[in-house]
Amino acid sequence: MEERIAYLLAQHRRGALTAAERQELQHWLDVPGDATVDTIAALMEQEAAITEPLDESTLEERVARIVSVDKGEEKKTATIHPLRTWWWAAAVLILCFSLLGIYRWQHRQTAIDTRLAQQSNPVIMPGSNKAVLTLANGEKVNLDSTGHQLIREGETAVQQQGGSLLYAAGAGTAVTYNTLTTPRGGQFQLVLADGTSVWLNAASSIRYPTAFNGDTRQVEVSGEAYFQVASDPGRPFTVHTAGQTIAVLGTQFNINNYGDNGHIITTLLEGKIRIDNGRRQVELTPGEQSIVNAADISVNRNVDTDMVVAWKNGLFKFNGTKLEEVMKQLSRWYDVDVTYAGPAPDRRFSGEITRGAAITEVLDMLRLLQVNFKITDNGPRKMITVVPD
Repeated sequence: MEERIAYLLAQHRRGALTAAERQELQHWLDVPGDATVDTIAALMEQEAAITEPLDESTLEERVARIVSVDKGEEKKTATIHPLRTWWWAAAVLILCFSLLGIYRWQHRQTAIDTRLAQQSNPVIMPGSNKAVLTLANGEKVNLDSTGHQLIREGETAVQQQGGSLLYAAGAGTAVTYNTLTTPRGGQFQLVLADGTSVWLNAASSIRYPTAFNGDTRQVEVSGEAYFQVASDPGRPFTVHTAGQTIAVLGTQFNINNYGDNGHIITTLLEGKIRIDNGRRQVELTPGEQSIVNAADISVNRNVDTDMVVAWKNGLFKFNGTKLEEVMKQLSRWYDVDVTYAGPAPDRRFSGEITRGAAITEVLDMLRLLQVNFKITDNGPRKMITVVPD
């Protein structure tokens, strides 16, 4: 991405932009209501009249002026403007390219040059719609966003439409069980035979019947899933996870049951659910969140529900989120391993980032906020190492 932007900037400096290229470059400056954008645009206009590269002290002062717009006074928390963090980082890079002069790209003596050199690291793309459907007979069907197929499971018709599966059970259908599993870097949507919609996040699975013939509806979940349960008061909906059971009538809620959390987080958005860990029961009302561990259940009544379900809406959303939690989310979605060269930096982040961005765009933003990374390719696995400031 940076190379494309740099090319457009170079064309602009030479006065050689085509109409299409001018429109593409203008796109980066047309995000309204952002003081950072105004600052960058003004400095780029100033640079248009400069014929010699700026010295390092002037460069650092100008870049610091931009960074300070978003950093604020708090040193431990970095606030990022919603939905344009990756753009903001790229825009600072544009300014750096402009101020240094295009011909200096090949030099690696300065901190900016060093960071640019890191762009030759292995390419790590974001996750996508992909999963594996395991049928009752053990047959496995690979699913992705390009697939459109009809799968027969007894009397149940399973229709794949891109990144979703839709179950339609006929009358008197025998009950069998399927499992839908997403890998790291995958997500998928499922509509069960009763009309309940389920969104699976990366590295997650759900086991469910192909038809609901009895007086209960029961499924099993690991990882993270969002449920929009079809209302049926005569047949309660129950979700089983390792360590808890959730009883539902008709509601919308999110379960985060990743093993590296050390606990199970259930957040209610609509309706009513009852949490049971085998020792205690707790009922949640909308906007509440339960945290279940081996010993007890605690309830959080001050929850940013938009942040909890941001993944379902194609976003990472952070609200004072610790760096370690940020990296866990990136690790699962981009299918990379994360290590720390020393203690994890004590940093918290707030803001939104699209899950469609390449990981380098996200890491560029974090680097500009004094968190540094090294990307290595260890054969079949890629690794991100968080290094000290």
